[in-house]
Amino acid sequence: MKSLLIALTASLGLANSLYVRNDSSFTLTAEVVSAQGASLGMMEINPGGEFEWEDPYGGHTEQGSTTPYTVIWTCQSGMSYGVTSNVAAGATTNAQDASGPRNCLKKTPLAPKSPQMPEMP
Repeated sequence: MKSLLIALTASLGLANSLYVRNDSSFTLTAEVVSAQGASLGMMEINPGGEFEWEDPYGGHTEQGSTTPYTVIWTCQSGMSYGVTSNVAAGATTNAQDASGPRNCLKKTPLAPKSPQMPEMP
């Protein structure tokens, strides 16, 4: 009976879900975090890919509501790509809308130019 209720709730669109879209040119990991700061799930998404994530708690735990969600975007190297905060249930979140560097390329410092030696007469 409980599984029927869960299936019915999901089919009516009452389940808390997010559409997580990687609109960047990098493969990223998206971690969905609850309003209390608990990790609710992670998924690796290729460039141009998207994923429909469903809240395993249905939006509520003993600690309270799991919403709004935060999505933490991470590069394959482990570098931070960005963070999307205050994501409502049912919303679509895009990697390019995140706050942060939104880049996975390591910045290499420019080599200092050596001073020009004057020519000897």
